[in-house]
Amino acid sequence: MSGTPESGHRLAVALTGAQVLDAVQHPELWRRLHATGIAFAVLGIDRLADDAAWGGASIDSSVAATYLADAADGAVLLTAAAHRDHPYNLARRVASSDHLSHGRTGVLLGRRDLAAPDDRGEARAWTGARLSEGGPLTAATARNAAEALRALWLSWPADSIVADRDTGIYALSDRILQVSHAGVFATAGPLTVPTTAQGAPPLAWFATDEDDLAAAEGVADLVLVAEPLSVLPRADAAWALTTVDVEAPSATPAIATAVRRRDVVLRTTAALAHLVETLEEARAADAFPRTDGTTLRERLGLDLPAPLAPSDTIVPAFAAARATR
Repeated sequence: MSGTPESGHRLAVALTGAQVLDAVQHPELWRRLHATGIAFAVLGIDRLADDAAWGGASIDSSVAATYLADAADGAVLLTAAAHRDHPYNLARRVASSDHLSHGRTGVLLGRRDLAAPDDRGEARAWTGARLSEGGPLTAATARNAAEALRALWLSWPADSIVADRDTGIYALSDRILQVSHAGVFATAGPLTVPTTAQGAPPLAWFATDEDDLAAAEGVADLVLVAEPLSVLPRADAAWALTTVDVEAPSATPAIATAVRRRDVVLRTTAALAHLVETLEEARAADAFPRTDGTTLRERLGLDLPAPLAPSDTIVPAFAAARATR
């Protein structure tokens, strides 16, 4: 049997926290998963997808990604939301993971973290440390976080580190930028982590309604859409979050049919071992194409991000450099 999609659409998987925990406990399953040639794995989709059936034991996606970085050369998207993840801390955490994985990490950003408790009876963004009143969990708030992430990831160019022993210059400080971002929770760079092997980690957006699709435009590198958004014409270019019963005899044909139509992120409540076995069978049947590339950006066909352009809110981080502007 050969079900190879004529369009060459790609397949990724979205793992629940419980499935990620299983990968941490059984790294051989993680290696086999990525050996099938999937484009990437989302870690902790149950943080963002509103479906009570996805509960259970879990593990923080960044902790898991760090532990699994050397277990396989696959790419991952860490799940996060403006509900709980402050953009500066999130930017640092994702960039650190991207360095450890040699450019194979990105983030999937949503509006709300379903694992985070409502704060004082009202779910709002960034109030856990009581440093602000937070903001509403809207598409606009998530976009504000996305804009801060993208700027922070580029605020310290790695090639500014020259380590020149003859001159005694460690870094070209005039190229390290302070990013003054205003929003629900203001940030001021630079990030304490330099740019990564892929320039900046790709930023994906988990869209649940039309407001999300509109807010993601111009700020997200890719969009992942949930039903029923995946049937909308304006979401045609997005990846579709698709549930497949991998325990059914028709799992491989169903996977082939899904990726024939578009890029697909497959999710299931089945045990990780069964998911891996199903994907191995589907790969042997050419039900989906193999995705190649060293970095996540290469796997997704994304260009390197452009450097930050100085402006009123993006200036050299150090006073001496600012004085020469």
